[in-house]
Amino acid sequence: MKKLFTLLTLLLTLGGATSAWGEATTIYSMTNVTGPTTNVESKTTVDIVATFVGGSAQAYNGKSSSAALADKSGNIKLSGSSDSYFHAILTGTETIAEGDIITCASGTLKVSATSTKGSSVTFPYTVPSGSPLIGQKDVYLWKDGANSFTSFTITRPGADDVANPVITQSGSSVTITCSTDGATIYYTTDGSEPTSSSTAYSDAITIDNPCTVRAIAIKGENASSLMLKDCYVSHASAKVVLGYSGGSVSGDVWTSTDGNYILTDNVADRGINAATLAATNDAFKLNHTDTYTLKISNNIKVTKIVVVGKSWLKGSAGNASTLAFDGFTPASGSFFDFVDETYVNTIEFTPESELGYGASIIMRPSTNQLGAYIEIYGEEYASSVTTYDTPVTWDFTSWSDATITGVTGDGTNWYTNEKSDNSGVDMTGNIGRTNIGSLSNNSLSYSGTNIAETDGLKFSSDAYGLALLFNLQELSGMSPDGGYHSGKYIWLYNTNTKIKIENVTKGSIIEIGLEPHKKNDARGLTLTNSTQTQGDAKPNAYQVCKWTVTADGDVTITPTKGLHIYYITLTKANEAVSITPAKATTTYVTTKALDFSAVEGLKAYAATTASASAVTLTEVGAVPAGTPLVLIGTASTEYTVPVAASASAPAANLLVAGDGTTEIGGDSKYDYVLSSGVFHRANAGTVAVGKAYLHLDSAPAARELTISFGDATVISAIAKSQEPNANGYYNLAGQRVAQPTKGLYIKDGKKVIIK
Repeated sequence: MKKLFTLLTLLLTLGGATSAWGEATTIYSMTNVTGPTTNVESKTTVDIVATFVGGSAQAYNGKSSSAALADKSGNIKLSGSSDSYFHAILTGTETIAEGDIITCASGTLKVSATSTKGSSVTFPYTVPSGSPLIGQKDVYLWKDGANSFTSFTITRPGADDVANPVITQSGSSVTITCSTDGATIYYTTDGSEPTSSSTAYSDAITIDNPCTVRAIAIKGENASSLMLKDCYVSHASAKVVLGYSGGSVSGDVWTSTDGNYILTDNVADRGINAATLAATNDAFKLNHTDTYTLKISNNIKVTKIVVVGKSWLKGSAGNASTLAFDGFTPASGSFFDFVDETYVNTIEFTPESELGYGASIIMRPSTNQLGAYIEIYGEEYASSVTTYDTPVTWDFTSWSDATITGVTGDGTNWYTNEKSDNSGVDMTGNIGRTNIGSLSNNSLSYSGTNIAETDGLKFSSDAYGLALLFNLQELSGMSPDGGYHSGKYIWLYNTNTKIKIENVTKGSIIEIGLEPHKKNDARGLTLTNSTQTQGDAKPNAYQVCKWTVTADGDVTITPTKGLHIYYITLTKANEAVSITPAKATTTYVTTKALDFSAVEGLKAYAATTASASAVTLTEVGAVPAGTPLVLIGTASTEYTVPVAASASAPAANLLVAGDGTTEIGGDSKYDYVLSSGVFHRANAGTVAVGKAYLHLDSAPAARELTISFGDATVISAIAKSQEPNANGYYNLAGQRVAQPTKGLYIKDGKKVIIK
């Protein structure tokens, strides 16, 4: 928590180094873990050798397999296929209180007050009102995936400090609370850091799209730390993962049709197979009772799992197969008890705590054979990179210490050798790591934490299909002096390894530093929706290549053979929409937020008021998506309108967007459609999508309304058959026009449009 000396300081340096901390008290701290690797066997505990303030600790493995708890690098490691936890014990007089702040050098862990698994939290974690931790001297940190951390601290705010806001989401509703009386919460949802000028929180926020909510609490000159939460929106349908055409098997990996989930056999070569459940319906077979891992490979929060299947034990009724998911509670009901060839049963599982993006779900069958298909229901988190500044660079030559430590410590997802078939190149230490499992549109992560250097990119590959190189020069004979541009890069092994950049605008530039893995074999990249504009198609040495994106959409990067990528830079083109009005005066509904203020030759207007005979149009600039407008320009001319960075709806607008179905007109409706520069009263009909109509609450005197610009001048349409009188026409700059063509002019003190 931070104390800011003045409100001006708050506005200028919120989150900066110049602010001062309040008198907070550390009631528990664990750092400097020492000692060799220790394996905790079944149902045993081991003391942690570390430096403690106000406490001690033990590590415990509560089930059947060992879990490495302390290693020589000073990491606490919560690993193994079964559950393990770290037990922090306060040894002084203090107990946990509301508002205490728990910090841990890990992305997420499950936190509870007893040796029963709790809910996943993101650190720093503020203990909320009603928490079972309050009044306790014990905190249990359960593994959430494969986790490791080097420090764990519990801090009590000082009297002058403002407690950190707590952000929670339930469905589409997000609430923010602060335990400090009299504190005001300020928040943003657009990615910017909140200040006292941001929106003040009063009621629950409704989330319509994935986003990151950021909040800070302020009281007087004091401010809390900045807190944030990735929020999500519900998917409309289930994710069909396995069986009944719900995916495909390759080796011992089953991948869902949408690429969001991957099921892997935890014991290699033992078996996941396609099978026939009945007639033409495909199912899956689990050929042994060992565990399987269901990997969430996209930005999904799992809300339930539904399993449909039947027993493959065909001896007699009563030989039931069962299936369990660690951390999930099954609904009541029987499992796949064999009755006949067509019998299937459905059972639903709900998570005991929040299962976030990147988590792994352990599945345990009870028999050697089980056939089923699985649906996974989820909610979509905010993607960390969905739009891009100009430019954005993914740099693979400057790996952070956190990434190196996290990847090298995650033996579940990263392999210690250069390749699975090249054990002679031992990648011990911090040289690099290879992916273990297959990837399908994945974000790269370690122990459930995104790798920052690759955040925003999606990867697909075979198992052992790519490697992250951290310090290759440590390997004899393979240093940069031996021919490589550098010892730090991403290595793509073959054409099955791909990198995807999502939501790229046409005209954007992609620059990549690359080299072939073998100097005697020129190799390059192919990019979808793109044309190469710089560099060789297949360089035989390090080269910087560029591509221009030729269509809006995702860009997939694929190597022609194995090669190294050192960096990727995306310079996004200014996004724009092309508009070609069929008539000089027409209606239009924006599909995106657009800025008309600097478009030469085209003006956009809202209909702000209506009199007995005319409609007043007011020019607008940047407007949000879905805004109905009147456009005035030159017919059949293509205009490029930039997408607006920010926009606000017109203060008043009598125009309504058509939807192709709504009935307009009739005696009880006062609806008007635009034709030849005049609004005509509609008797009946509908207005097409993308077009607009004028709706009035009461009927004006006239059935035709001319257009006014609020300056007592009136636009009247001049038909093509009416030749204009050249002696009376002036342009809007007041210059006389001898031979007027199509456009907007002044005649007899009035504005007119010539079509």
